[in-house]
Amino acid sequence: SSSEDEWEEMELVDTGEIKGKNVQVTVEDPGKKDFKSLWMRREVNRCIREKWENCHRVNILCYIAHLQYLKNQTLDGNFIPSLMLSTIVLENIAKLKEKYSSLCVTAQMNRKGKGVSKKKASSGTDSQIMIQGGVRDVTARYAGQFSRSDFRRRRTDPKWLARTLGKGVIRANRKRARLEDTHLQKELVNKPLPTTLSEYKNHPLYVLEKDLLKFEAIYPRPEDQKPLGVVRGHKVYPRSSVHTLQGANNWIKQARSVKEGEKPYKVVKGRPNLRVPAEMREQRYLEVYGYWQTEPYRPPKVMN
Repeated sequence: SSSEDEWEEMELVDTGEIKGKNVQVTVEDPGKKDFKSLWMRREVNRCIREKWENCHRVNILCYIAHLQYLKNQTLDGNFIPSLMLSTIVLENIAKLKEKYSSLCVTAQMNRKGKGVSKKKASSGTDSQIMIQGGVRDVTARYAGQFSRSDFRRRRTDPKWLARTLGKGVIRANRKRARLEDTHLQKELVNKPLPTTLSEYKNHPLYVLEKDLLKFEAIYPRPEDQKPLGVVRGHKVYPRSSVHTLQGANNWIKQARSVKEGEKPYKVVKGRPNLRVPAEMREQRYLEVYGYWQTEPYRPPKVMN
């Protein structure tokens, strides 16, 4: 409890006097922006992000190396066979040795014979790849929030991860990788549609029209196809219907030309001419087309 000495006497003020007075608020003028300091701050933040990214990549590589070490010590070495033999009675070792030696000889003879089918040969190759080991990213199988944009933003660059895991030493079996992709795809399809708009950002299966980039478009047009659902007034479309558009000159660089009579699928703002002063620049627009609006490039006939 507080004593009476802690209380401070205050003068009573009439509220009518306060209403009659004008209140003045002074705001300091920020002045011109210091672009040099902004650039320095941006560069420092970029270096910090690169440092975090490199630390995360080194951590991933260390985990991969540790897994390879454990695999070499257990599967490729004599550690597991020695543990298995230590649990067998010594009297049965001779019998097992004779039995498995005869099986090995029979298997070698069958491999050299003409009756070996291609199916058995391919299964032997697959088992050899399995024994050699491989590393594959299966985060989508265990992470419940893998489809969320903030979760994928915290992960390392997927292109770097794909290049790293595609090396010959740690590359996983392609056949099993395709089966794994099919299984993960089915799990994503069976999940219900996300309920928040942020989850559709860079979602592997669904897209909102408001999240499309400058040179992206939905084909067929949204009014010509039925949406998969509606979330807070925004229609949901499959990610497979999103295509990248390019200008006529860029299509020519890819040995394709726009068909005659084709109208641009989308019109976007073009890049300004930096050689012209900012106050004299005019807004330019670029007509972009989709792949379905092009055909293989046919050079014009040479006329004498």
